[in-house]
Amino acid sequence: MTINDHLRAALEASEEGIIVTDGEGRVMLWNRGAERMFGWSSDEALGQPAGALHMRRVAPEYLAGYLSDLRAGRSIRVSGLRYRKDGSEVYVDSQVTPMIDAAGCYLGALGTVRDVTSFIKSEKALRLSEERFAKAFQTNPDCNLISRISDGLIVEANEGFERLLGFTRGEVVGKRTAAELNMWANPTDRKTLVRRLLERGSVRDMPAEFLTRQGERRSMLVSANLIELAGEPHLLGTARDITELKRAETSLLHSEEKFSKAFHSNPDFTMISRLRDGLIVEVNEGFEKLLGVKAAESVGHLTVANLNMWADPAQRDAFVRLLAEQGGVRDLPSVFLTRAGEPRDVLITASTIDLAGEPHIIGTARDITELKRSQEALLRSEERFAAYFRNNPDYSTVSRLSDGKFVDVNQAFETLTGWRREEVIGRTAMDIALYADPREREWLVRELNEHGVVRDFVFHFRLRSGEIRLVQGAVVKIDLDGEPHIVGVARDITEQRQAEEAIRNLNVELERRVGARTAELEGALRELESFSYSVSHDLRSPLRAISGYAKIIEEDYGAKMDAEGNRLLNRIVGGAIRMSELIDDLLDFSRIGRTELRKVPIEMAEQVREVLAEMPEVGGGRNLRLDVDALPTVVADRGLMRQVWFNLLSNAIKYSQGRDPVTVKVGGGLEKGDAHFFVRDNGAGFDMQYAGKLFQVFQRLHRDPAFEGTGVGLAIVARIVQRHGGRVWAEAEPDKGATFHFTLPAA
Repeated sequence: MTINDHLRAALEASEEGIIVTDGEGRVMLWNRGAERMFGWSSDEALGQPAGALHMRRVAPEYLAGYLSDLRAGRSIRVSGLRYRKDGSEVYVDSQVTPMIDAAGCYLGALGTVRDVTSFIKSEKALRLSEERFAKAFQTNPDCNLISRISDGLIVEANEGFERLLGFTRGEVVGKRTAAELNMWANPTDRKTLVRRLLERGSVRDMPAEFLTRQGERRSMLVSANLIELAGEPHLLGTARDITELKRAETSLLHSEEKFSKAFHSNPDFTMISRLRDGLIVEVNEGFEKLLGVKAAESVGHLTVANLNMWADPAQRDAFVRLLAEQGGVRDLPSVFLTRAGEPRDVLITASTIDLAGEPHIIGTARDITELKRSQEALLRSEERFAAYFRNNPDYSTVSRLSDGKFVDVNQAFETLTGWRREEVIGRTAMDIALYADPREREWLVRELNEHGVVRDFVFHFRLRSGEIRLVQGAVVKIDLDGEPHIVGVARDITEQRQAEEAIRNLNVELERRVGARTAELEGALRELESFSYSVSHDLRSPLRAISGYAKIIEEDYGAKMDAEGNRLLNRIVGGAIRMSELIDDLLDFSRIGRTELRKVPIEMAEQVREVLAEMPEVGGGRNLRLDVDALPTVVADRGLMRQVWFNLLSNAIKYSQGRDPVTVKVGGGLEKGDAHFFVRDNGAGFDMQYAGKLFQVFQRLHRDPAFEGTGVGLAIVARIVQRHGGRVWAEAEPDKGATFHFTLPAA
């Protein structure tokens, strides 16, 4: 077996796609990796132009450009969308190397193709978030800007732009062009960039020089993509300042093998170590950032083993074994430990190389910790949604918008409709006659297409049993796997509506009964008014007669009667007077409930003093001490409030007879939104077990004839306070005085 046979066998066995073409671009080698990647067998591909296979949709001018570079002896790296034999898409990253003979003639090309579909899709998903893009754009340490192709107007710039050039965003965005900033040391470089961008759609790592605001020259690597904003082509550019890197390269040209531009500019962890003892001979910034170990500490001082960077030694053993067996490792999942002990998930790619005649290992590690966390968070979110969907007590469905077919339903759907999940997946609501009235579905589809969401609709669903149920629900359009779907939620409200109807009927009946009771009450009130009239007129006439005849007897026969006769006659007169007072109080009590309240602001302390000034008891020569505190202002009926104060104050003075001095205190304040008032005396008091009778009509706790009264005064107080929305109560002890409280709404 020749060396060529060995080489061909190695190429055929490679996991990556290996494609060799002749000088005309026809396939000479199509290995098993290419077969798996693109679907054409080796026999089908051999002799075919590469442009007719996986590159069949690449623009001819691009193919011509690639071939031109290869014929010129330049290796090219091509990334992009390709198509398999069955028409499905695959994203690839290709490294194509020209094969040039000793005479300098182009013989063909060797291409290594790697399937990067999963990474591209992840990147696409990330790019869907404008917020993330904006954050990445603004926080990128490199100079980023977006400018309009037509005139160069800068429409956006990041902090890296400000740091590099010395211009603030406010000075340039929407106001100045790149030409006006004189940022290009050689203006033709921008024209070249724009021309290439228009030809190819993107430019990668184009060398250029920028001028800062202070006139300093900075060496840059410019990359750009052509994007469309508001219908106009724009340039999205990133410029990496490589001034210091170029200076370092200039001083280290003799060690180009060890230090390369690719090595130092790689954002991923990159390390070169000696194979025989693991001594670290070079690391990059990605190494420092990932592990937290400085290059000065590690290069030439530490071995890979000394780093203790493998979280699991078994992973290191697997890495060493694969490297020994295959000569290289690609995207090996592992976990590194930082200097601080933090685990970081990485993908390791490594191979053996020869430096200064000695084998070394060059390895890169891409930190995928955040990506993995995002994927795990997404998975957890999906699991939570699935659990919510399955266990939601309301009917829930997911269906495709294009054809209306169910793609999932939950258990509540099965319970409500009687259809099992496996019976409806792949069928439509029309297939199972779910809508009792198809016009309701037509309306729902129109509303959904117009607004994207419909809430609180009420429809009639037909169950599998044929029963019609009333449901209330909502639907919304969502995107699943790039295709519009409908999520629907519904709740059976049949019993609820029946209950509402029963309540409406009950309300109608209740209104009828209330009307009847109102009529009865109005009749009772008329009878009460008639009774009051009778009391006022019919009962007063006999009382006046009794009083008159008693007066006549006293005048005509008083001198002839003995003491007992005069005592009995005085009792008759007193009883008539008392009966008249009782009738007046009873009429007052009945009128309070019917009197319309005329509410006005009342200064209660002032009203108390007015009432005291009108009371004859106050000026009767008694040793009377009155204390009136500052009182809250209320909005109430002035006349009725005067009656309240008169009754409470007269009671306090009356039941304090025999005390020297008689002490009456009036106080109050605002408490919990109410105005609180009290009248306290040092009189006879009462037993609190009878306090519940105090405010009832004709209830008197003192039978002592010294305490005159009809038993209606406190009932009148309670009625007035209650009509104003307040409450009344009392506190007392026998022979230790009493305190009467009432509250009113605060003004």
